[in-house]
Amino acid sequence: MDVCCVAAGSRVSQELRYTREKQGEESVFTSQMLIQTPKEEGTNILTQEALLVHMEAALSASKVQVSLFGKSWDLNKICYKSGVPIIENVMIERMIDKLFPCMIITPLDCFWEGAKLQGGSAYLP
Repeated sequence: MDVCCVAAGSRVSQELRYTREKQGEESVFTSQMLIQTPKEEGTNILTQEALLVHMEAALSASKVQVSLFGKSWDLNKICYKSGVPIIENVMIERMIDKLFPCMIITPLDCFWEGAKLQGGSAYLP
């Protein structure tokens, strides 16, 4: 897990270390993380208002698109997807890939709002 521009001993540094410890150094997948910290030290971020801010930030982050080397990249192209079968036909693989949403784990999973992050991108006729 690469860390750039994160101050040693900061709250973000602590969160990254915790995640690395829980996943293990040799984790089979990488994580894209959205870490929410309080504006003021000691403030509770598990309030309704803070969780709604978290949801809006996660929704915004999931819609970011980057163009690089003549290709468009978004979360759907780099995220971990659980249970996607390996298929050798490229056309079918692209269609099936859109049926499986990115695996997103968040405190919002405890609430209905967490479902908004699991929208997927497939629109079938």
